[in-house]
Amino acid sequence: MSPEGQRALVIGGVDHGENNRVVYLFTERGRLSAFAPGAKVSRRRFLGALELFTTIQVTFATRRRGELETLESAQVERSRLGIRADLSRIALASFAAELIGKVAPEGEASAGLFQILTELFDQLDGAPATPPLRVAFELRLLSLLGYEQSLDVCLQCGAGGVEQFLDFRRGGVFCGLHKEDARSFGPKTATWTAGVLASPILDAAAGCDQEWAEKAAQKLRPALTAFYSGLLDRPLKSEGLLLELGL
Repeated sequence: MSPEGQRALVIGGVDHGENNRVVYLFTERGRLSAFAPGAKVSRRRFLGALELFTTIQVTFATRRRGELETLESAQVERSRLGIRADLSRIALASFAAELIGKVAPEGEASAGLFQILTELFDQLDGAPATPPLRVAFELRLLSLLGYEQSLDVCLQCGAGGVEQFLDFRRGGVFCGLHKEDARSFGPKTATWTAGVLASPILDAAAGCDQEWAEKAAQKLRPALTAFYSGLLDRPLKSEGLLLELGL
């Protein structure tokens, strides 16, 4: 039986024929593709509901095994016009949607991932895109995917101390003797990182001032890039524009 009455985030889509569209959705049950018949001409069924970054309430027609889900109806819950009014917000929202669409398991329950993407879209609907917001999203996503990090002592020998080095691919921080390719990880960056990961919501400030958050995000960017590069088979299309915009 196909799921009905779901909330979904529109994260992409492609035209199919003259009047139809295949829509990429992210739901609390995971990511999926759905066929929207007549989407380009039907004002009654899909008006405004298939725009990027929109939260919609969807119902699906009963499908046969092996076929795409078919949208029976879609109603707008939140359109987020603020995102579409600013290039930097579009860039960050597109990057987040593409990233989560690539790394989230298809068809598996993903309530936490759905919530974090919703929170990012909500924030971008009313506030600028910033490097700390991007990095905070990537940190929370890493944790929600199950890649827990140890940020207190060296994972190899248990040594503590002020000078630590971070490698998300290896699971956390290391001392100077065992750092290998790990990146420098100072106490201020550690404080911001811990605050982001401990927060129940997506919080780019994490109790720190803007300058502190900006510096921490800059420090963490190379380590996060290395981690996500290992999960992806190719660079994300949306990342180039982010870099051009300084995000």
